[in-house]
Amino acid sequence: MVGIAAWGAYAPRLRLSRKAVVEANAWVAPNLKSKGKGERSMANWDEDALTMAVEAARDALGAGDDRSHVDALYFASTTAPFADRLNAGIVSAALTLEKSITASDVTGSQRCGLTALADALAAVSGGAAKTALVAAGERRKARAVSALELDCGDGAAAFVVTAEGGAADFLGRGSVTDDFVDHFRGTDGGFDYSWEERWIRDEGIVKLVPPAIRRALEAAGVAPAEVAHFCFPSTFAGMAATLAKGLGIPAEAVRDNLAAVMGEAGSGHGPLMLAHALEQAKAGEIIVVAQFGQGAEALVFRATGAASRKPARGVTGSLADRQEETNYLKFLMFNGLVDWDKGMRAEKDNKTALTTLYRNEDMILGLVGGRCRETGVVQFP
Repeated sequence: MVGIAAWGAYAPRLRLSRKAVVEANAWVAPNLKSKGKGERSMANWDEDALTMAVEAARDALGAGDDRSHVDALYFASTTAPFADRLNAGIVSAALTLEKSITASDVTGSQRCGLTALADALAAVSGGAAKTALVAAGERRKARAVSALELDCGDGAAAFVVTAEGGAADFLGRGSVTDDFVDHFRGTDGGFDYSWEERWIRDEGIVKLVPPAIRRALEAAGVAPAEVAHFCFPSTFAGMAATLAKGLGIPAEAVRDNLAAVMGEAGSGHGPLMLAHALEQAKAGEIIVVAQFGQGAEALVFRATGAASRKPARGVTGSLADRQEETNYLKFLMFNGLVDWDKGMRAEKDNKTALTTLYRNEDMILGLVGGRCRETGVVQFP
């Protein structure tokens, strides 16, 4: 039976205090006061969707250097840094995977993280791959002084999928595809354009998500009342509880969406909530994870409760390794929302020599160093 053999997660150490953001903008947006609770994960100036996905993947793969068993890679994100370059190829290089693997980018919707996981499960189940790695990372940029700026969070999750499973057995999938536009971002736009909350909630989520979950449960042969963990990310308060009630899923199965401690990590948040559930699920418990985005994706798993499969950090470890940040201006600068003078030395922008990058790929992307044969000293570079 195909399933998840291992998993990992990553959240940046910096956590931006929402209270600090609200206070900094009180003069122009007093209406945001109600959102001044908790904190959101904040990527550093040199982090992006790729680097976070790589960190989550390393957590999932463990400390061993031999990753030759991975023969398929799926990278999911709506904020990948390259529009015309295989982002999954960069993830592969950073993880020093074999050149013979198949790799693909999955993007275009907030549910693409779960879609990538579903595609990996299908590939392994059908024999197209023996071991597939799925990595989803997101760093969404929002306009300054916006509700989305406070709701979002940066992070990533990763899963190793094999025919044997080990951490969770895959039971069923349900999908709905509908060009319902709750928000969008064109190729020429830096920010999402969103529509009103009531429209998204009542005409979108409430009508499109339940059919996907019902199909997944039917495919799995599981009754709603058997679900022990229900994962559904949403910035709308109580949305997951509303869906659970309508579907007949027990109220106590609804999981914390981590909004207070990290915010919502876009397409990576469904996978993050699944990873968090796997850390706590007992053997035999049913986990349902779903995500909305031009329809919906829903997956059903049965946890094995195998403690040996838990990652070194996971979601719990990443959230615990935190550093509070109260400087809102630093957040704006890290996200390119302030045009600041970097000085004359920053005016000359040399493009990376692609020949040098390719010839030294292991060192530059994979951080591969060397070991002295006589003394055993490790050196980098």
